[in-house]
Amino acid sequence: MQWIGGEKLKPVSPSKSDVERITTLIKALDSADFTERREAYAALEGLGSLAEPQLQGVLAGNLPLESRRRVEALLTTLDTPTPERLRIMRAVLVLEWIGGADAEKVLVTLAGGAPGCYVTQLGQAALARMRSSQKCAP
Repeated sequence: MQWIGGEKLKPVSPSKSDVERITTLIKALDSADFTERREAYAALEGLGSLAEPQLQGVLAGNLPLESRRRVEALLTTLDTPTPERLRIMRAVLVLEWIGGADAEKVLVTLAGGAPGCYVTQLGQAALARMRSSQKCAP
């Protein structure tokens, strides 16, 4: 499984400094300065899946309308299939189809990533389906 579960397919786990930076960038989305808002938006967009859980979390809070719209737009952009997301999705599907202990080990690692991240959700769903199908096998 090294070719699938190696360096290219990793769980998303933001560091403490990443979380702090994302928090700062989210606050900057409400800045009165247009340039600061635009730069924060671009930076969050560049962080991709790393910022996704925090962006989803702030939507649950009480955000000003403009900030809410920016966060929703970011999440929509992040949800758009990109070549990278498609590659990850296909790799997870291959792991699920292969089955076995090695594939399950990689899926468990992916499923243990940051809650709410795309890769984590894919890993959890594939792992659940794989384990469910193992129960049904004769």
